[in-house]
Amino acid sequence: MLRTVRSAINKVSKCNYSAQALPPPEVQPKILYSGIFINNEWYRSKSGETFDTINPANGEVITEVQKGARPDVDAAVDAAHDAFKLGSPWRRMDASQRGRLLYTLADLIERDAAYIA
Repeated sequence: MLRTVRSAINKVSKCNYSAQALPPPEVQPKILYSGIFINNEWYRSKSGETFDTINPANGEVITEVQKGARPDVDAAVDAAHDAFKLGSPWRRMDASQRGRLLYTLADLIERDAAYIA
C-alpha cells in the first residue's frame, strides 16, 4: 500500500496529466467473473438475486452480477475469521511471504487498473 501511495505521489509530482494521456475506455469489456468471491472461490448469491451493471458512458447493461445480502456477508466474514485463526495457512505463513503476496496483489491491481475501473 505504502509503495503504491509513494508511486502515485511520484507520478503526480512528475507528470501533468490530461485527458489525452489516459487510455481510452473499454467499450466492450470482457466479463470474466460476476459472482461473489469468498475464500478464494466464486459463488452465486445465496438468494440467487442479481443486478445489472450499467456502462455510464452509454447507459447499456454490461452484465448481471450477483447481489450479495446478509447471508453472503456472513459467509465472507466467517471465511475471513477462519483465515486468521491460529494454525491457519495465513497465520502459519512467514510475514515476509505474506508481504510478497500483498505486493503481488498490488502489482496486479496496478496492471489491471484500466479494466477494474
